[in-house]
Parts: sequence; C-alpha cells; structure tokens
Amino acid sequence: MRTAIPAVLCGLLLAVPSCSAVSCTAIAALPGLSITLAGGPAAVTERLEVSVCTDDGCSATGVDLAPGSTTTEETCTPDGTCSAVSTPDGTLIGFAELDLPEREVRADVTVHQRDGRTDSYTATVDPAMVHPNGEYCDGGAIQGRLVLDDTGLRSG
Repeated sequence: MRTAIPAVLCGLLLAVPSCSAVSCTAIAALPGLSITLAGGPAAVTERLEVSVCTDDGCSATGVDLAPGSTTTEETCTPDGTCSAVSTPDGTLIGFAELDLPEREVRADVTVHQRDGRTDSYTATVDPAMVHPNGEYCDGGAIQGRLVLDDTGLRSG
C-alpha cells in the first residue's frame, strides 16, 4: 500500500491545472540595449551608434530613434476593460540589437547631431536575462538599458 500513496499524490498534482502546466505566449525578447535620450541630447540628436566591448572584442550597430512617450489618462470600466492615452514626453528611444554577455560590459555611444557635430560617451552596463513570459517559458534574452541626458551616459 505504501507504493500506492506516491502514485495517488502524483495523480492529484497533475489534476490541478496550475501545477501541471505553464501557459506561454509566442512573445520573445531581443538581445541588446535599450537607449533613452532625454534633455539636450534628445533635442539635438539626428542619429546614434552604439558599440559594446567585452574581453572578446567589440560589436557596433546603428540605432533607429523614435519619439518617446508616457502613458496618461488611464481609465478602466467596471467590466475590466482599460484604456490609456500616450503623450509625447520629449525623449527619444531606441534599441541596439546586440548579443550581450550576462556580465558588465563597456558601451560607447556616438551621437551625430543635426548641426554635424559628433559627441562620444562611455558607460558600463550590467546586462541581465529578461523573460517576457516568465522564467519557465522560452523567449528570454539578455538586455541592458542606457540613458543619455544632460548629465551624461549611464546605465538605466
């Protein structure tokens, strides 16, 4: 009879939906660095390049920039339907798709301004694994965040 107890317990655990399966979506993360430009840099930047260096060398890419925004005026109805308004906030945002290690790296950012000048900034960033569906689902990637504003470049 003792061998039947584990079998019964296992059968009961499998009958509980939350214990037997994890629901995953098809959403996945891309590896790389998200970049937010605020203040003066956001006002004058025409294009941006990012280079990430590790012990194995450096990899670089251009970054497409788009206007950033904040979410305002969030409302929800009693049935649980919600909506929000996105309002431009004067920032620029972009994403540099790069393979990153899960350890500190040096990031060099080159800003090409609208007037033709070029500025360079350097910061360290500590990329980490992100899981858009939770750690038990596929689709994770290593990402880091950078912010460039009037005080300079920093990990965000």
